[in-house]
Amino acid sequence: MNHKILLVFLIVLSWEYNSYAREFTSCKFQDTIDLRLAHRFPNGSYFYDNKIFITAKQVHIYDYKELFDGRRVAVEPHPRACICNAENNCLRFCCQQPVREYITNLSFGCEESHIDLPYTAHHNITYGNGSIISRDVTKDFILTSGIPCQNAYALDLVGGAQWQLYANGTLSIFNGELHLERRHYCMAFAPKENGKEKILTPMLCPVAVENEEITLEVVSSVAGIITTLFIIATVLAYVLLPNLQNFQGKLLICFLVCLAVGSITLSIIALPNVVLPHFLCGFIGYIAYYFLVASYFWLNIISYNMFKKLHLSSGDLENKKPFIFYAVYAMGLPLCLSLILIILENSNIGLDYKSGIGGDFCWFSPTNWSALTYLFGLNAILLCLDISFYMVVIITLKSSLKLNPDSKQHFQQLQFAQRYGLLLLVMALVCLIDTVTNIKSVHQSSDENFWFYLSSFVSAIFGFVIFLIFGLGPLRQWRHQRLCLRSGYIPDDTTTNDFENIEISTKEFS
Repeated sequence: MNHKILLVFLIVLSWEYNSYAREFTSCKFQDTIDLRLAHRFPNGSYFYDNKIFITAKQVHIYDYKELFDGRRVAVEPHPRACICNAENNCLRFCCQQPVREYITNLSFGCEESHIDLPYTAHHNITYGNGSIISRDVTKDFILTSGIPCQNAYALDLVGGAQWQLYANGTLSIFNGELHLERRHYCMAFAPKENGKEKILTPMLCPVAVENEEITLEVVSSVAGIITTLFIIATVLAYVLLPNLQNFQGKLLICFLVCLAVGSITLSIIALPNVVLPHFLCGFIGYIAYYFLVASYFWLNIISYNMFKKLHLSSGDLENKKPFIFYAVYAMGLPLCLSLILIILENSNIGLDYKSGIGGDFCWFSPTNWSALTYLFGLNAILLCLDISFYMVVIITLKSSLKLNPDSKQHFQQLQFAQRYGLLLLVMALVCLIDTVTNIKSVHQSSDENFWFYLSSFVSAIFGFVIFLIFGLGPLRQWRHQRLCLRSGYIPDDTTTNDFENIEISTKEFS
């Protein structure tokens, strides 16, 4: 008897679970509401918008959000409930407080308006039976909120556009030629052109921008892959050629490896139509940040090492301890910075101070200045230090050649310094263009896409430029030596392309 009772209990439990799973499987994301700001009871139920009671059974945890074009973006897991149906008419506003808040031009976020303008909350609503009834859209609907895209524009600011709102949340525009679901638009009370009143208007996402965004993602991803391949080719040249395996060569390899890892991880993030799980999205974003910042720290070390070796004796050059200190500096400080970003992202500070990595984005948020503060600004400071060291080195070597124009050693050192100067120029150009692109993105400038394409183009070719500067010459030299050995001629080539074995007395600079 007990076995029969247990069997019946398991059957009922399984049926309930399957019904629960089917409910959320068949529910569209646009029919769910976000419960993070709703009042939660100890038993897991919620009270939403001060009028809707939601049982714990109706609540489900979502780890993504759905964009207007159907793509899913990984976000922090949060509770949602599927309540928008024939019984509960939902209307999506852009802001949580539709009357008191408005969309800003700079961040496309919602801010409280300090100017009270007259408005009307009543609007004609069309029902399934064809009847049209004037309803208060702020009280007679279950209000949800969310901006469908960053490029949303107001359809009607003069009061003459032809659009009709249905009770089920469908929006009809262009005299019924196009019907949009809730995920494609949001409603807002926007000031009219005369600035004397506010009007209820839909905020729409242009289809052209949707296609362009995919193109931008493809361009960015391809650019990162191209530059990574050339950087890897340069690393292989330094790893395989014996005459390049010296101290300065090791520093350059560390710089190139960090740059390659950072570039390829950014390419993964930029892959179009790829939705990464929330944890993996944030993990890859922080890995990209860590290695990109580390590459600039290694670049800083190369500059400092060139400057330092001008004042060392040949015996000091054999000391291998500096590499350990350099590694701690170049890999340790970026780790500390990455941990700070993680802590800030999971704290209660304002969104303007958060990077967005691991939150709503896999990379820096395009709506605030976090990338300029935590990445491009930091890189610019390091590049200024690099250029300062480089100027001292190049001036010192040119002065030495004037005093001793027949010095082959100084000439070779100057050649390497000049090639390194080209690398600094390329990295400074990349940093400058990325900075301008970030500023244009935050301001949503009309020429934003031009700067994005320019940034992607530079990102695609700077790996090739690095290969031309540091990889192609040694490979040609290696090929020349191989041909000479085959012909029985031993070339007299002692070029090291490095600052090893420098011994310059202070008298030479006086």
